[in-house]
Amino acid sequence: MSKVTISDFLLAVSDLIEAQSNALKQEWSEFFKEERKKLNYLSKNFAFYFIFAVLFVLGFSVFCFGLYKLLEKFMPDFIALFVISFIFFIAAFIFAKSIKNE
Repeated sequence: MSKVTISDFLLAVSDLIEAQSNALKQEWSEFFKEERKKLNYLSKNFAFYFIFAVLFVLGFSVFCFGLYKLLEKFMPDFIALFVISFIFFIAAFIFAKSIKNE
């Protein structure tokens, strides 16, 4: 039986630790590369969807205000407000259903 000295054992342990640390470094660097790609993709899409949502809300609000002013000429104010709020409710319901289906 061959003799294993403490120095041989410590060298083997240090080599094992070095090999494991190199493997972990490589795994983590690949993981972070993938996560950066995903985050970059999501941030680009988030900016697009945020701008789209702001423009959509502004446009829809102006449209409904114009519709309110038009309805105001033909019916009392409170009924025109109910019609506009109903339109907003239907639009929110359709939007919620479209998000749920994705």
